Amino acid sequence: MLAYFGHDTAIGAITSDAIGRWRDHRLQTVTGSTVQRESNLLRHLFTLAVTAPATPGSSHPLGHGCRTTSGPLSWLTR
Repeated sequence: MLAYFGHDTAIGAITSDAIGRWRDHRLQTVTGSTVQRESNLLRHLFTLAVTAPATPGSSHPLGHGCRTTSGPLSWLTR
């Protein structure tokens, strides 16, 4: 992925269209299962970027959305 998107590309600059182009490019040289595994990694990186605080002690970037202390991911709504 790094070779495709480049070393200087910020995660916020990667769009769904860019991911689709990356997927199509990868499918020319690897199997679908490899692309799926790599997509899972990319999905996890985006999840971390959205849910993890930028610095220890900082607030959650989505405000009221948070992961519970145990169990599956849940979102608090008002």
